[in-house]
Amino acid sequence: MRRGLVAALGAALSVCTACGREAPTAAPEVAAPAAPATSPPAVPPRPESAPAKVAPAARAIDRAAAQRAIARLTEQLATPAGDPENPWALAHGLLAFGKDFQTRDGRSAVLVAASYAEPMSGPKPRYGFPRARGGKPVEPHSYLLVKTFLELGLPPSFSFTAADGAKIDVRRLLTDMRANVSEPTSDATWHDAAWWLSALELQPVPNEPDLVRLREAALARLEADDAVLEPDAPEPFAPSAPMGAAKRNKSHIYGHPCGGLHFVQAVLRGASTSRDPPTRARVHRQLTLLLRRYEAERALYAQTLRDHPEALLLVSGQQLKFFGHLLETLALADELGVLRDNAALAEAVSAARRQAAGDLLATLAQLEQERAYQRLPELAAQRPQLALDLIGDGCHALHGLRVTVPVL
Repeated sequence: MRRGLVAALGAALSVCTACGREAPTAAPEVAAPAAPATSPPAVPPRPESAPAKVAPAARAIDRAAAQRAIARLTEQLATPAGDPENPWALAHGLLAFGKDFQTRDGRSAVLVAASYAEPMSGPKPRYGFPRARGGKPVEPHSYLLVKTFLELGLPPSFSFTAADGAKIDVRRLLTDMRANVSEPTSDATWHDAAWWLSALELQPVPNEPDLVRLREAALARLEADDAVLEPDAPEPFAPSAPMGAAKRNKSHIYGHPCGGLHFVQAVLRGASTSRDPPTRARVHRQLTLLLRRYEAERALYAQTLRDHPEALLLVSGQQLKFFGHLLETLALADELGVLRDNAALAEAVSAARRQAAGDLLATLAQLEQERAYQRLPELAAQRPQLALDLIGDGCHALHGLRVTVPVL
């Protein structure tokens, strides 16, 4: 039955297990467009335009509704995100619940996650985290845990016991990270860069020339990856549309984990330090394109559910991923002051935040209808990646709602 459903959704759902990405698309199978490693094919530019108008949310949203959703997600996620044998889940739990979050056996989630650090071999020996251990993810994205520790506000002097029994601190992780990262030179390395780029911005070295160069390279890469969002198209996800082809073939912005939103966040962190008007205008353009993408994605999800109501759980999982990460990204743009010199864009982003919160509430209602979180043990056995997504993306959604409440 499930195989038949996935086959029926061939034009609506494509799965990439690199990091648990299940990306809905409306395009049937088409030949992948050529995509050079560091310079995705250009799309004809379009004239500058005002930020897109955002359509009404799928569900009414106010602070009280958001707080109820936060309380319910807290109840549903605290236990699965507190798995002491799953540092990836702990990192997401820390994002959602803060640095005092505990594992389900009552220990500090920070200290348990950090205890997975181990000596790593290579040209430059370092302490780091394996991608997985014992069949469970540890750090599938390079330096995810370092970024998490910095987002929590842990000082460089914060110490912990590593897997080999050594006493090390966050400063050691940062020093080793800096010694081992460099400007990406391929699609694969760009797709894995968002977390360490953000970590560099969260603990910058003053006047570091390499960081200035990386900021420009990352913004240029985002512009190239987002080029598929530029052209106006009546059906953005049609097979012949650049956006549709990119989504189908996981190229351009869709080649990144989580639809590229972690990469957008990394670029925002770097660009927020600039007072150069042309640079800030370039960043504003990328946010305008993100609002356009939001409208196209939410229409795609709605159409997919109309065509395949039996796919409610699968599509809801993807809505959870996109809307949660989107709320985080737009809140970060506001927090960093990226919007302060563009009143029209600031207004459009505020509207999108409120309405995406409504879309997320509707998604959570769909997941309740499917009893998704009550069925996590069953899903972990039958569809383990979906179960992981519900935990990780649920934590992003919880965090996204928390940071959106002030604008509701």
